[in-house]
Amino acid sequence: MMSEDEGDCPPRTLYPWEHELERMVEERKARALREGKDEKYYLRPDPDKKLTIEDCFRYIRTAQSMPEVWDAFTNMYIPTDEEEAAGYEPSEEDDNRHVLSVWFQSWYRLKFHPDVPKPALSSPGAVIELYAQGTIDALFGQQAIDYMHKSPYIQKGDE
Repeated sequence: MMSEDEGDCPPRTLYPWEHELERMVEERKARALREGKDEKYYLRPDPDKKLTIEDCFRYIRTAQSMPEVWDAFTNMYIPTDEEEAAGYEPSEEDDNRHVLSVWFQSWYRLKFHPDVPKPALSSPGAVIELYAQGTIDALFGQQAIDYMHKSPYIQKGDE
């Protein structure tokens, strides 16, 4: 039986790109099964594949072009280490923003870089959050590049 509170909140409408993500996943699973492979065969990335800095910048530009995604990244509250240690609990709104950012990351990876491991896109996502917090001065500047180069999933050197 549903409580009154649960009945007051209808599920949100999915964005078109979220529907596209669901379709892409189902299509890859169906293809694998048709070919007699494990259903996750076409969903597995190459652990050695890396992104370039330009790939990361395209990810940031795509997030900027989608208001709901940009809002999710730039308005997400990042707790301090002390808050984390004290058992910080995110608000429902921050939980929703986090979920939306993860869905976006999954959609973007599957659409544009299906062979790259999921954590590869965490760096450009973090750059957006750091920029929104004022920790770095420019989305496409040297601080952003230096931050992304800390990731083992981003190519170093000549890009």
